[in-house]
Amino acid sequence: MPCHPLVIIGAGPAGMSAALWAKRLGVTPVVFERHDVSGGQLATIEQPIDDYLGLFADDGRALQRRFVEHLERSGIAVRTNVSIERIERPAHAVRGHVPTHKTETAEGAETAQDCWRLHGAYTGDQTRRPGPNDATVYRARAVIVATGVRPRRLGIPGEALIADTAFASTSRGPERFRGRHVAIVGGGDRAVEGALNIAPHAAQVWLLVRSSALRARKALRERLNDYPNVTMLRETTLERIDRARIDRKRINPGRTGTADGRFVLTLGRRKADSPHLPTAPNPLIVDDVLLRIGMEPALPDMEPPIEQTAEGLWIAGDAALPPSERSIAAAVGCGMRAAKRAVLWLEEQDKIGSLMKEH
Repeated sequence: MPCHPLVIIGAGPAGMSAALWAKRLGVTPVVFERHDVSGGQLATIEQPIDDYLGLFADDGRALQRRFVEHLERSGIAVRTNVSIERIERPAHAVRGHVPTHKTETAEGAETAQDCWRLHGAYTGDQTRRPGPNDATVYRARAVIVATGVRPRRLGIPGEALIADTAFASTSRGPERFRGRHVAIVGGGDRAVEGALNIAPHAAQVWLLVRSSALRARKALRERLNDYPNVTMLRETTLERIDRARIDRKRINPGRTGTADGRFVLTLGRRKADSPHLPTAPNPLIVDDVLLRIGMEPALPDMEPPIEQTAEGLWIAGDAALPPSERSIAAAVGCGMRAAKRAVLWLEEQDKIGSLMKEH
């Protein structure tokens, strides 16, 4: 099993930038992407992109195509439909360990213990016959993790009931919320933007905000005043989600309680005597529940957990950036920085290995 010099996990803006810079610096990386196309979250951006210096794009997909084309013209291939689920640390990732840096044997088998082991899974068409690139374990001397972020969950009873719709877009087809009662959990930009997108169509929008004030930008907060059907419940938490049930005996004799598709939300108050809480039903019955409580790094499993300072491993892109700094430009720059550090680290390890052989 070969030990690749550098593996990049994830082919969003950070991963593609890291691949481009690594190749430019003399190391051709192996790049894995769990989806069937590179680009990460670019495909989800519907609005024009006009804040990337020197480049305008009609939407995320347009920028995605340009990024992919750049990689292809640079001779960098991405192995799509491969998800790296778990990473095993090599000996050199332990502080104080001196690398052995043994070379491969004549048969091509790596004899050193200084390679990361990456456990992957094929995520593409499950009906086709596995190909030569569908190995389940890969090895690498250096690893850049650019797997992005995922929506944060509440971890409350009944959350599975909204698993398929909790993170649905409000910018694409907001008219589907026409006449509906919607609860949005969160108080940041994405929560308020969601409320503003659907307020012109929804019958009622409830903003469930854990803190005493919205964290969203002032310009967004002020726009809420234009919609009397948006009610903000501050210092309020969502404790439980259940299905509403109705008695259908009066409608169809012989049938009893059946789920009617609506949700019953049990609310909690952070302060029982809070003056910020307007009068609101508890439990609250709504048609839709949307979660907008932030994003968290979507990192592969590793025991102990992945650290920024692990020897031979770097985290790049949104997974390494604080929420306030996450952007396409920052991800691209973060990928460049990780690639430079990885290549310099590989070169330094080779120098150490050469000196060890001489002595």
